[in-house]
Amino acid sequence: MMLSLVALLSGCGMLRPGEGFPAFGSDSDLSSQAEDLEAIDEGDEDDLGLLDDDELLGLGQVEYVLQPGDTVSIRVFREPELSGDFRLNREGVIRHPLLGAVALGGLEVSVAEQLIEDRLAADYLVNPRLILSVAEQTGMQVLLMGEVRRPGPLAIPHGETLTLLEAIAKAGGFTDMASPNRVRVVRTSGSEPETIHVRVGDVLAGRGNHRDIPLEPNDVITVQEVRF
Repeated sequence: MMLSLVALLSGCGMLRPGEGFPAFGSDSDLSSQAEDLEAIDEGDEDDLGLLDDDELLGLGQVEYVLQPGDTVSIRVFREPELSGDFRLNREGVIRHPLLGAVALGGLEVSVAEQLIEDRLAADYLVNPRLILSVAEQTGMQVLLMGEVRRPGPLAIPHGETLTLLEAIAKAGGFTDMASPNRVRVVRTSGSEPETIHVRVGDVLAGRGNHRDIPLEPNDVITVQEVRF
């Protein structure tokens, strides 16, 4: 698993060997790469950017992305027969009494609400008004920010787990300006936000006691820019 993640992370958004930040490559290169990472990352390890944890959490309040297994509540104004709770099946589709099959999986809540409203307005109702909300959330999501190829929310299917390295890989890997040893995870599962600093470069290189970590719902992951 670790070797495949190293290969994926190195192949998604890293510079070619010898250009700028080193690409994670063969085992023989790991020692020199780690030394380059240490040189790049000199300084206060807590100084990981201009945003503090509260500001990061504010940015992390993104809309939930609907997933198979979720249940949505649709309330159509003055149309109780068109309202109700609907569960997304394995394909992310609900069965509405009037609209029939409607694919909502992978959509943000506001987008799904607009889709239902547009479908009702197209053929059935004049100026429909409705509210769509999540009645039961079975999946989880995390938010990736900063120097990854595809920043944004990342949905985790119900029953599956995700580690930090896997999340970065799913986000397309690091950008050319990423500093893999300056990764911060802000976690809100406890009574107070917790900040976890992870030296991903050292994890990939197998140095010291640095290890990949499992992610929890609503974690906010920030990959900082390299400091020259």
